[in-house]
Amino acid sequence: MSNPENYTVGWICSVTPEFVAAKAILDEVHQRPESMSPHDNNNYTLGRIGKHNIAIAVTPNGNTSSAAIVATNMRHSFVNIAFFLMVVIGGGAPSVHHDIRLGDVVVGKDGVLQYDLGKTLQDQGFLITAIPLQPPAFLQTAVTELKTQYESEGHRLEQVINTVLESNPKLRQNYKRPDQSSDRLHRSEIIHASGAHCTESWCDESLLVLRNERNEEDDNPAIHYGLIASANQLMKDAGLRDRLVVEKNVLCFDVGAAGVANHFPGLVILGIAGYSDSHSNEGWQGYAAMTAAAYTKDLLRLIHPNKGNLNQKTFNFLSDQFQENPAISGRDFSSEKESDQRSSAAVSTTASWKEIVFDSAQVMSVNNTLAADSMNKVHRFFLQYRKKPLCKEKPTSKQKFVKIAILDTGIDLGHPEFRPFQNDGRVTAGHCRDFVNPGESPISDSTGHGTHCAHLVLKVCQIAKLYIAKVFQTEQCDEGALERIPAAIDWAVENEVDIIVMCFAFKKFHMKIDKAIREAKGKREFLIFAAASNNKHDDEDPVGFPASLRDVIRVNSCTHTGSQSTFSPGCHDRMDNLNNLSIIGEELEAAFPEAKNDNKPLKRLSGTSMSTAILAGVAGLVLEFSMMERKNGPNVKNQEQLLKTQGMVAVLRGCMAGKWPPQPPSYCYIRPWLLFAPEESREDIVYRISEELRRCM
Repeated sequence: MSNPENYTVGWICSVTPEFVAAKAILDEVHQRPESMSPHDNNNYTLGRIGKHNIAIAVTPNGNTSSAAIVATNMRHSFVNIAFFLMVVIGGGAPSVHHDIRLGDVVVGKDGVLQYDLGKTLQDQGFLITAIPLQPPAFLQTAVTELKTQYESEGHRLEQVINTVLESNPKLRQNYKRPDQSSDRLHRSEIIHASGAHCTESWCDESLLVLRNERNEEDDNPAIHYGLIASANQLMKDAGLRDRLVVEKNVLCFDVGAAGVANHFPGLVILGIAGYSDSHSNEGWQGYAAMTAAAYTKDLLRLIHPNKGNLNQKTFNFLSDQFQENPAISGRDFSSEKESDQRSSAAVSTTASWKEIVFDSAQVMSVNNTLAADSMNKVHRFFLQYRKKPLCKEKPTSKQKFVKIAILDTGIDLGHPEFRPFQNDGRVTAGHCRDFVNPGESPISDSTGHGTHCAHLVLKVCQIAKLYIAKVFQTEQCDEGALERIPAAIDWAVENEVDIIVMCFAFKKFHMKIDKAIREAKGKREFLIFAAASNNKHDDEDPVGFPASLRDVIRVNSCTHTGSQSTFSPGCHDRMDNLNNLSIIGEELEAAFPEAKNDNKPLKRLSGTSMSTAILAGVAGLVLEFSMMERKNGPNVKNQEQLLKTQGMVAVLRGCMAGKWPPQPPSYCYIRPWLLFAPEESREDIVYRISEELRRCM
């Protein structure tokens, strides 16, 4: 019997031909597992390809929820599954840009779009609101490497399939390549008559799309890379197919893949068995399943067995030594406005961070080991990483500070928590400016909000020089702030800051601020992080401004387990903005003016303001490592790319993104401890940052 702990790859199929092809392509077939979780209703075929042990399962209904349930159940029994491959067949979406034909393979390198997820608007029809989430960086890297290999040497998929069929003669009839004459692409306006067969006279061949035959120099089957569309039903509408090709650059259509791709780390590989129209191509299903399986086999041979395998770190958390965490408690949002007190009530029965940390018996009783591990990782990141920083305490002569500007309610420079940073010149009166009361000295903070956010930034990125701009007198916006914020942006750019932090959100768009951001971006590259708002339940638009701008990194809040905070808007509202990130934003303890806090120096606050400060600090860490000394000096190219929104988002998503627990398709939970682990060397971190930039830029 097979040990479930030895299996690290989950292979999911939707229909019988896919399952048959997957089993046939294995290098060896293993016995059934020794034991399975009582929560797992899947049936499995186990085997090996190269150095990977694989668990194969098929969905019972072939829809989005079924696929997600199969993947979830698989993780119950095979706890060391590192990533999933959904290897399926579906309908192609040929276009002038992509000559997709039956038997070809589409690799979902750009993710999966759930095109039946959206809303219907008056006079606009159905609007897709789903946002595709890209596969993990290590899978994308493997896809790129295999693509390069295929382009230089060609592929041998046909030979692999023939070898499989020679070993399994019973499969030849249904899984060999059909005659090319049966590959018929009809014009979009030709609708198949119900009950008729495509070979009957009514389906005139003169109405077919004329295509040149592939020659010996062409790959046949061809491999395509891009976006896969998925829903809970088959796409049989050529008109809608073509519209989604134009609007979303879709390459093919599937049933159910979104359930896995949008909730778990993985990749979708699809064999083309039809054209997503009203015409039938049943004879190609077996061969399409074979081509997808053969490609997957080639891909697995390029992936190192340890790639993506977070499981020892994920499930072996009980060996870590817990200690009190003064930064995070795990209790939910309780310190913001009354309208959001529903959040506290929603989680009042959840054990706090402190309770779980101090009671090992409770830790062992936690049902979700991933959640418990997440708490430990947060704890280690905010405490142990700070005690043993991977970077030097002070930049060398060849390095420079990461400059971070915070536009907020000011700062309490007399607070004891800032003294160490003042001694090193990282927080000084000379780098503060009061735009509310120009010329006033020293700068003050009448609410404590700015002080709290500034300290959070420094707790994460200690080697940072802060530039504090006081643009609000209170936490309520006044008309003057709309003039002060553009002036503060100009001031920050004049000081050549790397990051501007805006821990606030306006309900409406403001032209002056938008103009100031665009003009500042035209002068030099820098990053902007802005809070998404705490108005999840706003019927008009829960996302605030300027977080709604395309070139601003929008920050949402989540719990210590990665679940979206009940007050945070999340990532469902705009399809064209991928700069949507979430990080811990609940019950964060940081400096607060003692006079406003019963003479206590620290206070816990929750909100997207807090998560914005944390994520800006994490970005500062990324910049910090790119500034590290190398034999030939700092990597200037990396620094330039990281100051672009696209580059920083790519590194944050590629090196630190988490997809657990299941969330909406676009949800991205940033876990900095995945990159900045104490056991990682400086060189390893710099290398990972460089590789992610090379891949995306």
